[in-house]
Amino acid sequence: MKIMILGSGGTLGKDFINILKQKRENFYAYTKEQLNILNLERLNKAIDEVKPDTIINCAGYTKVDMAEIEKDKAFSVNALAVFNLAKICREKGIFLTYISTDYVFSGEKTSPYHPFDTASPLNYYGLSKLYGENYIRDSGCDYLIVRTSWLYGTEGNNFFLKLLEKSESKDEITVETDQISSPTSTITLSKTIIALLNKGGRGIYNITDRTKNGISLYTFAKKIMEVFERKTVIKGVKSSELLRPAKRPSYSVLDIEATEFIIGERLPYWEVSLGEMKRRM
Repeated sequence: MKIMILGSGGTLGKDFINILKQKRENFYAYTKEQLNILNLERLNKAIDEVKPDTIINCAGYTKVDMAEIEKDKAFSVNALAVFNLAKICREKGIFLTYISTDYVFSGEKTSPYHPFDTASPLNYYGLSKLYGENYIRDSGCDYLIVRTSWLYGTEGNNFFLKLLEKSESKDEITVETDQISSPTSTITLSKTIIALLNKGGRGIYNITDRTKNGISLYTFAKKIMEVFERKTVIKGVKSSELLRPAKRPSYSVLDIEATEFIIGERLPYWEVSLGEMKRRM
């Protein structure tokens, strides 16, 4: 299998490359600077040069609050570029993998979301990702859509890195107690996507670290401080107190049973993944 990775310089991309190297997979990786997915002509040319069997699109607009302001930019990257990419994949017979989000859901459930639960995003970031999903599904290409939540790693724009950075200069940090979901390390996501592809996974799957029925963002933050031996105090607050531009679902835990069934193994517990992330830093 020849793999082409788009957006290899972001939160997910670099760990993806490390995992592919470990597994000795045949792959070609492109950062945003090397290949901007908004450049349709350049994208077509690169795909013709590589002739991949599979394209994994790690490129995405992930600034949840800014998406409420930069709607055109979020839509261009998360939806319009994906529309064009799906069309190319259908025409050339290439399998497409797309990374989506738990934010396609409203958070009204009290039990984990299944892959085919009705999507109803609360914010524009989630809406732009849902458009991307729908464009792929309607395109007729062969695809794998992966929904994940609270993705964190050693690169890019993510809660984990921001918290560690703040803890270097602040004695106290406020974090929401009423947002419940599951953290996902880039290592878990990379390994599991590759496992799904090797097992012939198709359609929509959820990938997160295991949390049983979810944890709060506050609990996640407290554990990060503990694992990284930081003295910063984490103060719990309600989401309504922070007055952020984008609404977040209060509950967005994703059901990972179908994923575990297909790959034939359990995904790691979130505490284990956090410890592994520390060892890699």
